[in-house]
Amino acid sequence: MRNVEVTGASQYSDMAVIRVCGVEEGMNLYDFKASDVTDRIIYHCPYIKSADIDRKLPSTVALTVEEDEVRYCANIFGEIVALSPGLRVLGTLTPEEAANTILLRLPG
Repeated sequence: MRNVEVTGASQYSDMAVIRVCGVEEGMNLYDFKASDVTDRIIYHCPYIKSADIDRKLPSTVALTVEEDEVRYCANIFGEIVALSPGLRVLGTLTPEEAANTILLRLPG
């Protein structure tokens, strides 16, 4: 394999996605399971909700990612947390960023 291409990422650089995916130059196109690559990307890049892996012969792996959007926020233990429409935790927000979302009040 000589090339790894990334499309669809705006929250992360292409190199950041490539670095965490576990696919490296010099590997065989079939040395890895696509589901393992997808799992690593989603685990290390929480704003990414899905990833599609395409092996393009003779030597390219194309990663197409879809990112989640911040829709909600919640105050959890004094920290403002960003939540996706499906309520996945995406990261933390500043109070200014949280002002553009819907605040969820969680029970104690």
